[in-house]
Amino acid sequence: MRIADIIIDTGSSHTVLSPDVLEEIGVTYENGDPVYEAYGIGGTMPFCTKMMEYIQIDTLKIEQVEVDVGMLPKSHKGLLWIGRFGDIWFYYRYE
Repeated sequence: MRIADIIIDTGSSHTVLSPDVLEEIGVTYENGDPVYEAYGIGGTMPFCTKMMEYIQIDTLKIEQVEVDVGMLPKSHKGLLWIGRFGDIWFYYRYE
C-alpha cells in the first residue's frame, strides 16, 4: 500500500498510522491486542501496536517494523518517525 499524505517527523519517537489507512490492507485491532496511552500537548490518545513487513521511502527500506495504530487529526494519515531510517540528509528548496 502506498500512503501519499504522511507527516515525516524528525522529533517523533514513534511511527503512528491511522486505523482507517491500515484497515484498507486488513490490519485491524484484534481482541487481545494490548492498548496503550500516548501523552502529548493535545492530551492522551489510545493506541495499539502492529508489526509491519516493511516501511519504505523511495529507496530507503526498513523491514519488520513495529508501528502504532491510533487516531490522528482527520487530515493526517500517518506520522513517520524518520529516525527509524538512521542518518538522513534532507535537501529542500523554498520559493
